[in-house]
Amino acid sequence: MALDQLSRDLANGTVTRCQALAVLAATAVGALIPFARVEAQTGCRRRGEPCGGETQTARCCGDLVCRRRGSGNNRICVRPRNDDDDDDD
Repeated sequence: MALDQLSRDLANGTVTRCQALAVLAATAVGALIPFARVEAQTGCRRRGEPCGGETQTARCCGDLVCRRRGSGNNRICVRPRNDDDDDDD
């Protein structure tokens, strides 16, 4: 139901305020579902978390890539650079 139609129906009395609020709440929840799916990935690491090296083998979530930071084999999940072709340096 479009917002314009919802407001017309609310003004005409064919939809109650409670029903209008329910439609708006369902729309808001539906808009958040894609974000919840990214967070729900199991075994993936978020930005700034360790992702590689000798002890860490977890993959980075979403579009993040595992990059070497500092000395040694320290790796963390970071946003990809514009010139990235793959997931490793």
